[in-house]
Amino acid sequence: MRRFEPQEVEVSIEVTYEDISIEGNVMASGDGKADHQAEIEVRTDLESGNIFAWCIAVIKASWAGFERQDTLGGISCHNEDGFRSLVMDHEMIEQAVGYLIKDIRRHGWYIDVPNEAESIVAKRFQHAEIEMR
Repeated sequence: MRRFEPQEVEVSIEVTYEDISIEGNVMASGDGKADHQAEIEVRTDLESGNIFAWCIAVIKASWAGFERQDTLGGISCHNEDGFRSLVMDHEMIEQAVGYLIKDIRRHGWYIDVPNEAESIVAKRFQHAEIEMR
């Protein structure tokens, strides 16, 4: 049995432009005016060069030749700090590591996983550099 060491896990945080339409996808409050205003704000923010205004987050976790990811699209954040908060609030790193562990086991590897391995990895990478794609 091999021990799954959280410090051996590599994580990448990527942000790419979202290609789904802003219209109808930013907010669904039921208030047409408010929804339209939110769309205008996102479009303006995006046009000013803020990649986080309308984007997709891709979190990849890899270990021993295995790689899995967690993805979330339709994200609208005012800045990088907001994006990082969203990634952490949605526990995206933990999800990617959890998928990685399941994939390793599905391939027949017997691994000993320490308690809270996902959280240990997330804490290591919460300030990792974000790759712009």
